Amino acid sequence: MATNKYKVHLISDNKNLRRKLNKVTYFEEIHMDISLDVVNEDITIVDDTIININDLLENKDKISSQYIFYRVSHDNFRFSTKSILDSNNILLIGPYMTDDNLVEFVCQNVIKAYKFNVNKNIITFFGADTKVGTTQIAQSIAEKITDKTDAKVCLIFLDGEVGTDYINVDFKNNIDSIKIKLISGLVTVDEILDIAETGKNKKLLMIEGTKSILYRKEYQPEHISQLLNILSLACDVVIVDAGSYIDRAMSISALTATNHRYLVTTQQANSLRRYVEKRPILEILSLDDFQVIVNKHMQEGSLLTNYDVAKTYGQPYLAKINFSRYALEAEKDRKTLIHYNDKDLNKDINKLTDVIIDQMALIKKETPKKRKWFKGVV
Repeated sequence: MATNKYKVHLISDNKNLRRKLNKVTYFEEIHMDISLDVVNEDITIVDDTIININDLLENKDKISSQYIFYRVSHDNFRFSTKSILDSNNILLIGPYMTDDNLVEFVCQNVIKAYKFNVNKNIITFFGADTKVGTTQIAQSIAEKITDKTDAKVCLIFLDGEVGTDYINVDFKNNIDSIKIKLISGLVTVDEILDIAETGKNKKLLMIEGTKSILYRKEYQPEHISQLLNILSLACDVVIVDAGSYIDRAMSISALTATNHRYLVTTQQANSLRRYVEKRPILEILSLDDFQVIVNKHMQEGSLLTNYDVAKTYGQPYLAKINFSRYALEAEKDRKTLIHYNDKDLNKDINKLTDVIIDQMALIKKETPKKRKWFKGVV
């Protein structure tokens, strides 16, 4: 096309969707209809509440569009529908997509010059080593964000392990409960949220990781990407504990899903050595872009300073979390360290949380001002 703009035929009664399509500079004309006649536009978007799948397939020859999208409602979202659409070169739009997400999806598939951004509301914590405290940090930040904001937060463990060592909640389900539907590409947002548990704070959803070493190998990057995409639409913030293994699809997908990547490490030389071993893979995947969090920090003259630690990793320093003497107790009680009387650690966690809230453009709750008391004048 000389103009590099596309004409869209929308078979739907969704006026809001039409308005959003009109705002896309790549679309020069949006034709809206509630019947299927001859269609000559470049893109056709069909709503299944207007045209059922059999009518669409029977009259597909009337559509000369290069791209055909079919929006499927929740009741019609099944494997057979997806298979039939795939075999007829029709792209399925799932029921979990909002109108904004639909426009993004169409642009991603049609416009070559259009760059689909990574999810802006996903936070991924990755460990330089297995013992640096990645889970503690990820969970503490999740808890603090729900305390400091009204955001709906989902904490998910995608390191190939269960991950819920510091959550004293009986998880009835985990990611394996939706494995078949996730791998088939048919999982819905409701099915994902159904496997989540909540603690005292109902705004914090928690999804337990895999319990099976065998299942761990079955999850491919595209499966985890789909899971995170759906969660990013359903929640204000998604926080991922990606563990420290770079040879697992779960961890790789969690890192590629966002630009908000935080590397958790310590002042120990072992942590650096472990990271150096996996750095070549991270570089090949263009995932060697982190903000450094120095955990278990100790003020010792023989140890590297926080900025020196960050320099050795070749990444910018973000924050430090003080060493806590309550670590073993927290492990036994299945709690994060923020629930203990450790003022230095809580101060560090609060400071880090505030920085992340700012980076994610979240709105903090207004803290009630303390009432001032004045002595009466006689």
